[in-house]
Parts: sequence; structure tokens; C-alpha cells
Amino acid sequence: MRKILFQLLWGFIIILTLFNDNSKAFQMTREFAAPQKSTSISHEKMFLFKPLILKIDTTVHFNLAQKSQADPQKTNDFENADGLINIKQMDLIQARILSRKGLYPRSKQLYQKVLARYPQSLEVRADYAEVLVENGDYDAAYYEIKYLLSQNATDLRGLRILASLYDRLELYTWSFPIYESLLGQYPDDAGIWFDYANQRQMAGHWQKALNAYERVLEKDPDNLYALRGIHSILQNKRPKFKTHFFSNKSSDGTIQNDQQYNFQYTLTQEMAFHAIFENIEMITPDNINIDNKTIQQTSLEVSYDFYPRVKLIGRYTNYQGIGNGTCEYAALEYKKNLNTEFKITCVHHAPWFDPVQAMDLDGSYDEYQIEYITSIAKEIRINTLFSYKNYAINRISNYGSRSHFHIGLSKRLWIKPDTSLSLSMDQAEFQYGSKNQSVPMVLNENVYTLSTYLYDQPCKALFYYLSIGYRWDIHRSLAGFFVHPGVNLSLTSRFKITTSYAYSSESTGVTRGSTQSIQMDINIIF
Repeated sequence: MRKILFQLLWGFIIILTLFNDNSKAFQMTREFAAPQKSTSISHEKMFLFKPLILKIDTTVHFNLAQKSQADPQKTNDFENADGLINIKQMDLIQARILSRKGLYPRSKQLYQKVLARYPQSLEVRADYAEVLVENGDYDAAYYEIKYLLSQNATDLRGLRILASLYDRLELYTWSFPIYESLLGQYPDDAGIWFDYANQRQMAGHWQKALNAYERVLEKDPDNLYALRGIHSILQNKRPKFKTHFFSNKSSDGTIQNDQQYNFQYTLTQEMAFHAIFENIEMITPDNINIDNKTIQQTSLEVSYDFYPRVKLIGRYTNYQGIGNGTCEYAALEYKKNLNTEFKITCVHHAPWFDPVQAMDLDGSYDEYQIEYITSIAKEIRINTLFSYKNYAINRISNYGSRSHFHIGLSKRLWIKPDTSLSLSMDQAEFQYGSKNQSVPMVLNENVYTLSTYLYDQPCKALFYYLSIGYRWDIHRSLAGFFVHPGVNLSLTSRFKITTSYAYSSESTGVTRGSTQSIQMDINIIF
């Protein structure tokens, strides 16, 4: 009889809700499940029956209070009997869904409500801590983890969440002992081995990561994620050969063709070697007469990683064509955490070929650059850059100098397809250092750019991207749009091709007018 009555009530609520949005049942649902106005009807219908469930739950607890006096052991059995609905589990499922859909504030609010009703539930606290870690709320996550471990210092889930927190903060020297301690207790747990391998890989310890991934496959031979991890390491550390082709045409008829060949070889866990050959050819219109139109550059580069934060890069280049000379390049990269990076770059005596008139005067330049990238509010990416260049031609070592400042803000709008919106500002000033002004330069620039970037991967072997934007220069009264589509095709796991096309209706360089370019990159892994 009770079962029949339950089904009749359930059907009655469904009919009221589906055919009358102003029904009392629907209003009760909105008040309980979504105190803030919902932006999606599907979310409201997802938790449509909570008023009925609450009513049943109240009756159940009243009956349990009476039954527990007679037989306390029957309480748990009655709570888990078929046909009864666990309110706590429904709330946890709802909170997890909200978190995975990117609705973190609503998910956090619901977790706090559940925690207020079940303050002693370790399951709720563990779920809540995981969501806090995933969304970067590390202080609140640490508080919940601390409570979990205070109840049970050897709790497996609590320790794994704590290790994950340290991983997010890139405190690998803190997380590795936790994983190693857990593996001592659970040596056959493939999940712990995988987490340990993944974090070793993130820290750059690829040899230990490979060993840990092998242990995962010993326990779980079909583990797809472990196979992908091994494949990713081999892709990055095996010898590589990259080819780069680039062609750009300006409105005045000048064409720049660039071919680059790059061989990469990993020497040790920390050190990698690059051998690079590049040929640059300039094709000029009849009104621009220059003798030297090509540059051949041969470079040797060594990079050294002090994992997980610091990387040093040094490069020595010998070039011919526009004079004969050498160029030295050095860079220091510092990664404070997942969201903050800092980079210093120094270049000495690099060949100068833009504008093209500098080629015929043995042009060169020195450059000093500082770049800082960080995030605010966990959603907005900030990129700032300052650079200073000093130009030289023939025997004039101080032809002129150019200072440039850039700041850009970007925010992700959607996850699928991955779409972001960016706004940037570039200010630059050039000052001549001598009376010789044979190479034309832009004296002042103040450029603003508004753009959007879309990235999607419809299948494993293909992904595409599209950048569209509009830029305007206040000083020069220039404005125009640009579009930049591209496609990446993985023919095999060791052979990839990327092609792209770019068009701009108005150039920001010395030569005004439209520009268009084509680029192709081919990557081969041995």
C-alpha cells in the first residue's frame, strides 16, 4: 500500500511540474535547490523532486526515532532499505556535477550546506576538500584535509588529497614522501602508483616517472592513462626533427621566406641539445634595391632544467649573408607555480632585416627583455612584457633605440570548445641616435587589440584553432582586423603537421597596408 501511494505521489509531482511551472511543487523546488535564480531550466528539473524527498525523509527519521528505542540495530538497516532515498548522497552528486560543469561558487555553497547538516561526515569533508583543491581554493582545502587526518592520520583518501594539494602548489619534495609512504602500505595499488608517476612527470623527473608507470602497468596492463603518460615522456625525450616554413607578403610587394630545421636530442634528465639551421630570403619590389637578400644562420643551443622551477637556455649563432657575424642568446625562466612565470632574455648582435633596408647596411641589434605572466581571481591571465633594443648599421653602433611595453589580459569564456577573450595594449617609442636615418622606423606606437581565440579537438588526430581580432593605433590613426586559422594533423604518434594562415587588413609595421602569411611545421619523433 505504501509503495502504491509513493508512486501516485511521485507521478502527481511530475505532472504538476512538467505542465505548470508556477505550481507549488515547482516553487518549493526552486526555493530549496536553487536559492539564486537558475540560468538553466535543466538544472531546475535535475532536482525537481527534492520537496517530496524531504517530506519522505522527515517521516523516515520520525519513524526511525521510534524504532530505534525498541531496536537500535534496526536503524541502519531501515535507512538502507530499498525504496528509501539518501538525501546526503543526492546533495553530494549535485555538488559534484556543479563543480564539473564549472559552477564552482554554487557547488561550494551546496557543500557548505551539506556539511552544516552532517558535520561529522568524513565522506562529505573528503569530497569538499577534493573540489576545493581542483578549483585552487587551497587554504580552505588544507583546513578540511587537516580535519580529516586529525580523525585518522593514516586515512588513505585524506593523504592522497593532501599529496594532490602539494602537487598543485608544486611542492613536490613534500608530496613525494606521502606517495612513497602510501606505496609502502599499499604496494599493489595501481591508482597510487599512477598518481606518483604523474607527479614525477610533472616535476620533470621523467626517469622515475617511467619506472612508476611501469609499476602501474604491472598491476593494470590495460591502463590507458599510464600508456599515454609513457608515450608523452617518450615523445618529449626521444630525438626530434622539426621543420618550419614561413612566408609573409606585405602590401608593398616585399616577401619574406623563412626555412628552419631543428634537431633536438636529450643528453641527460636535465640537459637537452638543439642544432638549428635557418635560411631567410627577402624578395623585394623593383623600387627597393638591395644587394644582400639572404641570411643563413647555424645555431647550437643547450638548455638545462633545475626542476621544477628554473630553466637556463644558451645559444650561439653564426650567420652569413648580411655581413658575417655571431649572435649570442641567453634566457632565464623561473616558474613560481602553475599560474606565475618570469623570464629574462638577452640577445647580442642579432641580424636585423625588418625593415628590409637594414639588410643592405649590415644591420644588427641587441635586445633585453623581461616578461611576467600571472593570473588574478583564478580566471584572468595577465601577460606583461618590457623590451629594449639598440640598433646598429655598418660602423654606427648607435643607430637608434626602441623601447616597448606590452600588457595583455585574457579570460576563458567556455571550456568546450576552448574559447577565450583577450584585450592588450602595446606602446613603443623609437629614438634615432644619429643623423643617419636611411632605415625608416616607426617613431611612436600605441596599439590596442581586442581578440578571441577558439581551440577544439573533434577527434584524436585533429585539432583546429581560430583567432579573430581588431586592432587600432591611436598615434598613427590606423585600424584593421585580422584572422588567423590553423589546423594540426597527427598522421601517426610520431609524425605531426601544423599549417596556418594569417591575414591582417592593416599592418602595424613601417609599411602600411594589408599583410598575409602562410606557415607549416612538420614534427618527426625518432
